Amino acid sequence: KDGNGPLARQRDYNASLAALGFTRTDWNKWSYSWQGNFPTFTLAPGILEDGAAGLIARYSPADIEILFPYGTRPIDIAARLNDEILEIMRLQADAADPLPISPIIPFLGEPLPYQPVIVEGQEIGSEIEF
Repeated sequence: KDGNGPLARQRDYNASLAALGFTRTDWNKWSYSWQGNFPTFTLAPGILEDGAAGLIARYSPADIEILFPYGTRPIDIAARLNDEILEIMRLQADAADPLPISPIIPFLGEPLPYQPVIVEGQEIGSEIEF
């Protein structure tokens, strides 16, 4: 009976979210993550300070809030959250294993003296100078 009404559209939207790996946590609330110990975003309807309304994705430990206006395709939400999860993981990896400020070049010892190679009576490499 409600083939294309608001309830049907919401049902189809919810089915699309579920198919992309979103987990329903309440009537209109979702969570999104990858398997394992990855960052998890929670999604719920809301309004930001500027008055814009839509689904708000939050990642609490880092205070990240992303507004997806109503009508944003679930696949676009998943793609953006995947990018965010990758960035969070990269930042966590950098914090756990920071790059040295000045790379230390290992001492390889004294350079070997240059010796030309003799092939079939011809000296190869004698024109190279150091």
